[in-house]
Amino acid sequence: MRLGETKLHPMLWKAFDAYESAMYTGALGKDGASAFMAHQKAWWKHYGKGFLLGAAVWLAAIVGLAWVGKQFSTPLPMFAGMIGCGVHAVIATMRNRRTATVDEIEALLPVLNLTPLGKLYAELVVELFRADLEPKVRDAAVHQLNGLLDHHDVLEGRRRVMEAAIAQTDPAAVEAEVRLIEAKRDAATDLSARATYEHSLEMARERLTVAERYRPFLERVDAQQEVVRQTLLQVRADLGRAKAAPAEWASTTLDGLRTSNLSIRSHAEEIERAVDELSQVSG
Repeated sequence: MRLGETKLHPMLWKAFDAYESAMYTGALGKDGASAFMAHQKAWWKHYGKGFLLGAAVWLAAIVGLAWVGKQFSTPLPMFAGMIGCGVHAVIATMRNRRTATVDEIEALLPVLNLTPLGKLYAELVVELFRADLEPKVRDAAVHQLNGLLDHHDVLEGRRRVMEAAIAQTDPAAVEAEVRLIEAKRDAATDLSARATYEHSLEMARERLTVAERYRPFLERVDAQQEVVRQTLLQVRADLGRAKAAPAEWASTTLDGLRTSNLSIRSHAEEIERAVDELSQVSG
């Protein structure tokens, strides 16, 4: 069974794209070359016979067209056959792009550029498709896992926003500014100038509190992303029961995945709203 873009998370296909780019540019390295050979072996296992049959058909067609052309003293039929073969090869290559069998995914896992969570997801996909599960149950489980990774991506986006906001504030530098402005305020004799310095102090102190405002939400992001990781680990651990009691596994695991997805989605939306409000206040 060949899995495509609609079946698995985009993160995995981006890693496949990076691998293909390295392969075409000759930047695979020793480990990459070993994985390439394993991948080719897996590919031939599934499609070698079909490839050889197709190649034989096209070769026979080109030879036949060449014979026809010879009867009319023209090479055009043979050239037409060669062009048709090339077009067919391009179409087949494009149709197979961003698709892979479970064996191909497993062969490339050591060299795919994946985060630890992404690698865990890919390993779990391999195990799910190798487990003795009904296709409907397996597909539902993969769909829920994809949802978990989507929520993880949303949380990661929120993290980057908060870290960027915190990075703009150097606490030591702002504290030095606060002390300098306080000294200027205390030295000022004009009431209007003192009031202006006081306003400047408020703004400087506000910048200091930005990091503290974001930190609790960073902790919440960490906590929710850990829930995603632990959920994937739990599904992997539960797969051992799938063979002995597939119906029970389907019920308990899928219910757990749905519950985790709903909970994480709710928390992610809550964090997103809070961060947006903080960004507006800080801006």
